[in-house]
Amino acid sequence: MVSVILAAAGKGTRLGFEDAKPFVKMAGRPLLTHSLALFEEIPEINSIILVVSADKVREAKVLVSGNGFKKVAQIIPGGAVRQESVSKGLAVLLPETTVVLVHDAARPLVSKKKVVELIAAGRKMATIPALPVSDTLKEVKEGLVIRTVDRSRFYAVQTPQSFPRKVICAAYRKAKESALLGTDDACIVESAGFPVQVIPGEQTNIKITYPEDLLIAEALLSFRT
Repeated sequence: MVSVILAAAGKGTRLGFEDAKPFVKMAGRPLLTHSLALFEEIPEINSIILVVSADKVREAKVLVSGNGFKKVAQIIPGGAVRQESVSKGLAVLLPETTVVLVHDAARPLVSKKKVVELIAAGRKMATIPALPVSDTLKEVKEGLVIRTVDRSRFYAVQTPQSFPRKVICAAYRKAKESALLGTDDACIVESAGFPVQVIPGEQTNIKITYPEDLLIAEALLSFRT
């Protein structure tokens, strides 16, 4: 069984909205519905755990019901940080789950093809989509450049990230024991000593952070429809 944990408890502060980011509208629909609709269409996905901020649980239930998202098995309140939210999602996975995908609702444009590819890879080992960094990288201290970094070894990581259930659950247990706060799920898995493989990401799988990101995402979406 394949389960998705959809992390949707983020704030919309940098977007310039008072509402929670996943509920900000893109092309007339709340951001998180784009990911939910995609996962609903993928036969390999059996269950979705939707993690939202505590004050959005009721609204999320109405949204899920109103859109007929039948694969959403749980809607739960998240934690103070993303890692805590994912941990809560892991705690309520169905016992039959063998593969876990963790996705950020702030990335509404991942393709069906990429998700299916990640599911297949995640059955064997932890797998993340990433793109080579194309910009020149500078290490800066107090406003001054210290050095130029060799960008050939650096990748920008995306979601969803895919894991065998045993791997990600073991990694999260270890992180809790050691009070490790990772920057993403792969970081937690790496720190626990598990290998993480990289597959090509997608240029269109952008993260919605700033107002202009919404405009870009809506333009990209228009080319799909």
